[in-house]
Amino acid sequence: MSAYAPFVDEKGEIVGVVGIDVTADSYLNAVSVGRRFYAGWLIVSLLLAGCLGLWSMRLTQRVHRDFLGMLEANRILEQSNEELANLNAQLDQLARTDKLTGVFNRMGFCSELELCLDDLADGQEIDCALAVMDLDGFKRSNDHYGHAFGDRMLVSFLEEVQSHLGDAVIGRMGGDEFIVLMKGENALYRLNSGLESLRERLSQYPVMVSFMAQFCSASVGVVGYFDRATGIDLMRRADIAMYAAKAKGPGNIVQYEPEMGEALERRVEMEHELRIAWERKQFWMAVQPIVDLERGRVIAGEMLIRWTREDGKNVSPAEFIPVAESMGLVEDMGLFAVEEACRNLERLGREFPGRDIHLSVNISPRQVNKPDFVERIEAIVDQYSIEYGSLWLELTESSLIQEGADVLEKLTRLRNMGIRIALDDFGTGYSSLSMLMDIPLDCLKLIGLL
Repeated sequence: MSAYAPFVDEKGEIVGVVGIDVTADSYLNAVSVGRRFYAGWLIVSLLLAGCLGLWSMRLTQRVHRDFLGMLEANRILEQSNEELANLNAQLDQLARTDKLTGVFNRMGFCSELELCLDDLADGQEIDCALAVMDLDGFKRSNDHYGHAFGDRMLVSFLEEVQSHLGDAVIGRMGGDEFIVLMKGENALYRLNSGLESLRERLSQYPVMVSFMAQFCSASVGVVGYFDRATGIDLMRRADIAMYAAKAKGPGNIVQYEPEMGEALERRVEMEHELRIAWERKQFWMAVQPIVDLERGRVIAGEMLIRWTREDGKNVSPAEFIPVAESMGLVEDMGLFAVEEACRNLERLGREFPGRDIHLSVNISPRQVNKPDFVERIEAIVDQYSIEYGSLWLELTESSLIQEGADVLEKLTRLRNMGIRIALDDFGTGYSSLSMLMDIPLDCLKLIGLL
């Protein structure tokens, strides 16, 4: 077989021919080699394409899987953020809400009051008025029937408040003290009207507490908004008015007047100072000796509580005892006095063995009314291992009459244990000689006028 290959010049004209003789076998071999090369190349290409396709498919699946994972993670993150926001809202609500009653607590109410005052400053609100309410006689009921009863009484009282002042913001400041904020036009008038309606309702009908009909009342102080008033100003003036209402007796409503400020502000300041002084242990016991004139020696002593401020100034008991009684702090003071008396009796027993010495302390009937009073006195006496007869407890005639039969029963229990009971200042109250027959007394102390 022959094959020819032409040669061309720069102009494209054939200038010569090359001839090649090729055998059939050589040609076929060349064709076979080419085919095998092409087939091999094709196979390799297909294998590479398949591998690339498989790798691409796996990569696509992985990317798709990772993408779905990112979507799921984003969904979980959004759900977690939503749950966290709901939880924060719940925690904020709990932090602002009184657990027992469901109304605002002190922090929540103060926030609402500040928002209202901001709206007044911006002209978005017209007027507001504030009232502080303190439940009369609550402490006595709480001590007598127990804290669970007291809690239910607070809830029942609050239901009455809400029914007469439903459009107001109500908060519980702590204990048996509530605070009411009335907003809008004629706020002071609407607040006073609602409070008068509430007072009339409580004076005529009892509230139901644990299936018991319980009459209750509240002492209320009211203050209207004045120019540039702050929340602290309004609450302080309402507090002062409330103390003026309590001074008038149960169930009174008093609106703040500037002239009532100084004395009552001093009382509020005294309460604050008393709490701090009690925490800082600024109180101590003075001893007034009782002398046997015939033998010329001290046979007893009366322990009297005293308060010396950090600046060294003494505060008269006539000034701080009434305030301590209204705060309920006098009960802790009474136990402090009893423990100090027992501690001193134990020391005197070691220093003067065989001497018959007794110490007396003044206690409040409100303190005696505590359910565990007798047990606590017994525990203190046993702690110091003193004779029961060396401890004398003194009460005033007027305070004893006010508290009633429960106090007499506990005094009898104490006297049966051996503790001596004395009635102080006889002649300042009813001075009923027949009443003395019912009181378990060891000693009667007369005032100088008799």
